[in-house]
Amino acid sequence: MPALRLDAALVHMNQADAKGNAQFLGPDPYFDDLFCAAADEAFVSCERIVPTRELTKAAHPATIVISRMLVTGVVEAPHGAHFTSCVPDYGRDEPFQRAYVEAAGDPGRWASFGDRFLAGGEAGYQRAVAALAAGEA
Repeated sequence: MPALRLDAALVHMNQADAKGNAQFLGPDPYFDDLFCAAADEAFVSCERIVPTRELTKAAHPATIVISRMLVTGVVEAPHGAHFTSCVPDYGRDEPFQRAYVEAAGDPGRWASFGDRFLAGGEAGYQRAVAALAAGEA
């Protein structure tokens, strides 16, 4: 069976430089580097874009798991892996995951979920997530 070719890969990392060298600081690097290598185009979102020299300032060079040679573009997207994790920056958001699952099973609740979390753009999403974390209805 021939390998499947991906049109595009979108992966989220802890940090990257503007050229696309991307670093994962958590315990499990997943398959993000393999997705980037298998794709015609690869895009990295990251918690923060840093100068290249910062990538190895506090972490081993082996944590730079994606080479700029594989990357088409980079964007800084804080909390871009939410509602999953981007360890050590943040863990899974289980209250949000629970709200998502509960809403997904009911069309009326799904519409309310969409209005609350998805209709207000990125800033609205971040405010709604913070309100949920604070226990606000």
